[in-house]
Amino acid sequence: MLAKAAAALGGLRALYSWIERVDVERIDDDGGDALLVRVIAQSGIHDIFDDGVRLFEVRRSVRAALASAGVDLWSYVRVLSADELEAA
Repeated sequence: MLAKAAAALGGLRALYSWIERVDVERIDDDGGDALLVRVIAQSGIHDIFDDGVRLFEVRRSVRAALASAGVDLWSYVRVLSADELEAA
């Protein structure tokens, strides 16, 4: 299921040029399985985080791509910058 999810999300970079990469992991969600999807923005790009509509569209695109691929797990989508990820 994880490989299927990763393949489904591979096309996001074509839709959003500011995406550096997308990480996916399976997590336990209150006794059931879910996906944690991290959409990583390129270093130095911060203006997207001020645009709630843009972030909503990215989250919607993630869920639509997963659904189209037949991935039926709930997805938690987090958008963060590469700078933020390195600092963590």
